[in-house]
Amino acid sequence: MQRTNVSRLRLLLIAALAAIYGYWGNEGDASALEGAITVTGYGSYCSKTWGDGAWAFNYDDTTASNPCLKDDPQGMGTTQRRGLFSINEWNDVVVKCVGMGDVTFTRVGAAALNEARQAVSTQLHSSCIFTVSPRKIPIFDAPFAGTKLCGTGFDHSRRTTQMKNYLGEEAKWNIDNHEGIDWGIAANTPLTAVASGRVVKAMVWINTGCPDKSIEQIERKVFILHSACNAAGFCEKFVSYYDHLNLLAVATNQLVTKGQVIGKSGNSACVPEHLHFGVMRLTNTSDKLLEDFDIEDRFLQATIDPYGWRADWVDPRGWEDDKTGDIENDNGAISVNLWNEGKAPQCK
Repeated sequence: MQRTNVSRLRLLLIAALAAIYGYWGNEGDASALEGAITVTGYGSYCSKTWGDGAWAFNYDDTTASNPCLKDDPQGMGTTQRRGLFSINEWNDVVVKCVGMGDVTFTRVGAAALNEARQAVSTQLHSSCIFTVSPRKIPIFDAPFAGTKLCGTGFDHSRRTTQMKNYLGEEAKWNIDNHEGIDWGIAANTPLTAVASGRVVKAMVWINTGCPDKSIEQIERKVFILHSACNAAGFCEKFVSYYDHLNLLAVATNQLVTKGQVIGKSGNSACVPEHLHFGVMRLTNTSDKLLEDFDIEDRFLQATIDPYGWRADWVDPRGWEDDKTGDIENDNGAISVNLWNEGKAPQCK
């Protein structure tokens, strides 16, 4: 039941008021985001539902209107998802409706969004939620200088019987369901912020699981929040994660800039010296508009591959069940290639 009964006059009035006052209220204002990164080439989308089963899915490749207000100028519906889509490059779309299995679409630009909306509209499904993900949002530079030894990579398969890399190919790593990327880095190598943002957690965790009690029984970690926003104020949020540090050079709530030293690599937590680097997606995960930052509970479930996903189908991390491979998964997130061109870490 798609909702479309809003008068053109009311929409124009709302758009005019928004233009005069320069903001879109709580539906997409990025002005309050600390250290937000402005990205170009991205439109805005919004997926809403109502208690009677009605739904709306709208998008705009300009900054002239807010798609969250198009079919709901009074804000009565529930915003299920809102974020970015690439205007000229590849996007993935996952649709969930009551009584219907998940369906996925991968196309260039708005074609993926168009096809998803049309496919569901013709079937008269109810309470449909659309999750859109651009294949890339380039905001990251490498967290260290030079070429390093690559170890275990990111496992895209949520099944316990196989591992897949970002090309969708079978991987032969030693750790199943690995939630990040390991690089062999000498202890005390300076590590830098991959993008501007805010440190949401710089922590020293007591880790008493090391059998060698002569080794320091702690683990040092840094988590940095990054917000990528278009000119309309719609954003995608990510948290970069550095583990096993020997030294912390930042504190919780500190603002950092790209390239700023945030610590030094090491072997804290009784592991061989290396950097474990991960990325958590906070916005538009498989089951939420916005995830809470919770390193004890949700962090690993919403972790994505910063190299993205490059196979022809949608990243299974965002919709495949943890164990069975079913499409009713409710705790994943679609990966995004976050590296700037030529700035991804190089392996040897």
